[in-house]
Amino acid sequence: MNDTETTLQDESRSSLFHCPDCKAVYIDTDKNTCSTCNTTVERVPSTLTETV
Repeated sequence: MNDTETTLQDESRSSLFHCPDCKAVYIDTDKNTCSTCNTTVERVPSTLTETV
């Protein structure tokens, strides 16, 4: 794999986004507002941590 391929793969990675108001979840490369209720969405961390 060369540097160009690595850069293209890194740029096209999707993330999870969550709307705190209506609880909708989106998979996108970049998302700012909820399509359902127009609230600002929050990016879901890519690593899971255990909460007790």
